[in-house]
Amino acid sequence: MALSKTITKILPLVGQVELVAHCRVITISGGKAGMSVACERRLGDVDGEVIDVLHEHFAPNLDGDNFIRQAYLHLKTLPEFADAVDC
Repeated sequence: MALSKTITKILPLVGQVELVAHCRVITISGGKAGMSVACERRLGDVDGEVIDVLHEHFAPNLDGDNFIRQAYLHLKTLPEFADAVDC
C-alpha cells in the first residue's frame, strides 16, 4: 500500500513548485500505548528521488487492522495528506 498526493514545496533558487509524491511507510515502531511511523515521500513513484521523510505518531487499535494499514489510515486523516489516493 502507498499513497499518491500532489504536494507544494519551496525549493532554494527555484521557489514554490508542485510535485506528485509517492508516499510510503518505511518504518513503524512502538507499543500498545503509541506507535511512531516514518513516511517517505518520493518524486513520482517508488523509484523517484526522495523528497522528504515525515514522522508521525498514532494510537494503535490492538483489535483492528495490522499496524501498517493503521499507519496509512492515520496518515490519511492528517491535513498534509488530504485528497491522497491509494496506489
